[in-house]
Amino acid sequence: MLLLELVRWRSVLLPIARGMRLGVAKWLQIFVGTLRTETIYQQIDIGFEQGKWLSHSFVMWGFILLGVSTTLNYIYNPKGDPLPIWHSVRIAGNIGGLLFVTGLAIIVLRYRTNTVKRESTSASDYLFAFLLLAAGATGFASEFANELNVGPVLYPIYATHLIFCAALLITAPFTKFIHAIGRPVLRLSENYLTALDATKSSPTLTPLPKVET
Repeated sequence: MLLLELVRWRSVLLPIARGMRLGVAKWLQIFVGTLRTETIYQQIDIGFEQGKWLSHSFVMWGFILLGVSTTLNYIYNPKGDPLPIWHSVRIAGNIGGLLFVTGLAIIVLRYRTNTVKRESTSASDYLFAFLLLAAGATGFASEFANELNVGPVLYPIYATHLIFCAALLITAPFTKFIHAIGRPVLRLSENYLTALDATKSSPTLTPLPKVET
């Protein structure tokens, strides 16, 4: 399925490679600019509703902090020994987890209270939100169980957490998981196409195909 997605996106990824014709400095300028506007600030659309911007940013930054925390723990704590709750790695992970779960809760609330959003939300959207919330909730639950030193409860909770994480990866091609990467990449490709066309020296490039993200 991953290979199928890569083949489907090859025409979107090609302009990013062609962008090197602009020179390394220009290529990096476009890359950093797109990263800043489309990922860091989450300014995907003009007139982005404040609540939506906030929830998306919470989920994104929470996910990033969780990733950073997990990576640092793997590097500096390879044996997986319990870390004190005030350790910087755990603080980063807990802050990330709170942002992640809070953002998801806002999104789910919008699904249920916004008529337009509710009518346009598919079953796969609900599945994706459920799996994300379940992964976040079981992650916190396993942490609390570890702090309370309740071994018999900890292992089933942690196993459930791993199952939800695996389900997220397995269902990724069919849910909005791909959206987190697909939307910025699509915008990045469009920005390189625009810059290449502006130089008037590159051959005529065909418009990007519509790829559902």
